Amino acid sequence: MNTARVAKFRVVLLNLVALSASSLLVTSASSTTIVRQSPHRSETVAHVASRCDVLPHDGVQINTTVFPCLVTVKVGTLVKIAFEAGWRWTEPRSNSDAVQIRQISTSSNGAMSAVALALKVGRATVTSTGTIMCKADVACPALARLWSARFNVTSTTMNSHTVTVTSSQSGQKATVHVGDHFVLDLVGSSAYSWASPASSSSRVLRLASSSMNSGGLRAVFTATAVGTSRVTAMENPNCYPLCLAPSREFDVTVTVVQ
Repeated sequence: MNTARVAKFRVVLLNLVALSASSLLVTSASSTTIVRQSPHRSETVAHVASRCDVLPHDGVQINTTVFPCLVTVKVGTLVKIAFEAGWRWTEPRSNSDAVQIRQISTSSNGAMSAVALALKVGRATVTSTGTIMCKADVACPALARLWSARFNVTSTTMNSHTVTVTSSQSGQKATVHVGDHFVLDLVGSSAYSWASPASSSSRVLRLASSSMNSGGLRAVFTATAVGTSRVTAMENPNCYPLCLAPSREFDVTVTVVQ
């Protein structure tokens, strides 16, 4: 056997070994397998059913850990997700505004973490795909996997509270818990009108509704994450710009705890 034939035989043998390793890995880790053929390699996509990666804690009910995971949570709940190391994960995506993905972080070994925030009653599916991380100069199958979790978001818990502040409390501080409601109940006057209120951090305190009544302002915020937010509302003179009366600002600093 000449040198050229020996080299060709070695290449064929290496390809067979790599393909066998890929098949073994997929068989042991997945329940559904799709093989895509290309001129140069076979790419195997595995629907891995062995991990849920949703971290259990109070307020998070994991109904099933098989693919896809099924999780039931209340509005305002933060759900922590820890993706397995050894894969290059895409940023997780939600297909519904009932769940929003935040605080995504990755590490050099491929591990990724994220927080899913339950914003409103409804259903959402969160997905991410990962491709296997291979060491340099080491034969490695082209393996990919799909991660998915279905979220069922239900109404707020019965023990959630409402904290209300009035016009006389401008400049003060308030503390609420995640899932609580923070309400502005501000009186009006014939000479001034309230503008829409605002939260300096909608991640921490999200405006749920705002309405005017007899010149007064009522705004409801939902505490959605631990942190601090400054809530402000501006009262502007009705005669502006024909008069020089100053606008008046209402503000309160809200700290949200777990």
